[in-house]
Order: sequence, then structure tokens, then C-alpha cells
Amino acid sequence: MAIGVAACTLAALALSLSATKKYSATSSLLIGSTSANLNALVDANVGSASDPQRDQATALLLVTSGSVAERVQKALKLGGSPSDLTAEVSAASSPDANLIDITATDPDPVRARNLANAFAEQYVSYRRESDLAVLEQGQRLLEQRRDEL
Repeated sequence: MAIGVAACTLAALALSLSATKKYSATSSLLIGSTSANLNALVDANVGSASDPQRDQATALLLVTSGSVAERVQKALKLGGSPSDLTAEVSAASSPDANLIDITATDPDPVRARNLANAFAEQYVSYRRESDLAVLEQGQRLLEQRRDEL
């Protein structure tokens, strides 16, 4: 029996020593709902009320979306597919906070850090461009209404 315990202990030790180490890095994002407010600013018929839980769930999905992963791939000049990148990244939030934690896990600690930061940066860039498009659309709508007067 003692030989069995010793053999199991040695096998577990060998397995743990040979396992690939994984490093995790986390970037945190402060999120808020600007799109609903921008739409309400542009069109008075659109209500400014938004659902914070829905906004947070949408942000969580967008952070690890293929669109953001493609941007990360280009920014970091990485090979592979966007889905390969999203497999290394997760996003989580607390229901009572406007923060999203983006965690990347990789055998290389520098790559883990770069991925977490790049997903945060590219999410912000994606949202900025989306919000700018809403403003530009609103500007065109206002100019059209002005021209009709």
C-alpha cells in the first residue's frame, strides 16, 4: 500500500512539473451607456432610458467578439484566426459595478499582458467609432431637418 501511495505521489509530482505554465493578465474597463444617450440627443423620439444590465451584457459580448479580435490581430500583427484569440481571452463583470475585467491566459506572460491590454484598447476604439457614426448620422439628420425649414 505504501508503494502505491508513493507511486501516485511521484506520478502527480512528475505531471505537475511537466505541465505547461499558464500566465494570466487582466485589464479593467469602465463602461457606460453612451449609445442610448447619443441616440436620444439626435432624435427626441428615442427615449434616453437604457437598461444598465443589458448594456453591461452587450459590452461583455463585444469585448470578446470577432470584430474586436480582428482588430487585436491587426494591432499586434498576429497570425492565426480571431477565434484562436478569443479562446485565450475572457471577460467578466460584477452586476453592481460598471467595470469589465478582460483576462488573457497564455504560456508567455508578456503575450498574456499584451492580449488583455489590446482587447481593452480595441474595444474602446470600436465603441468610439460606433458612437462617432451615431453622431455623424445625427448631424446629417439635423442638417436635413434644417434644410426642410
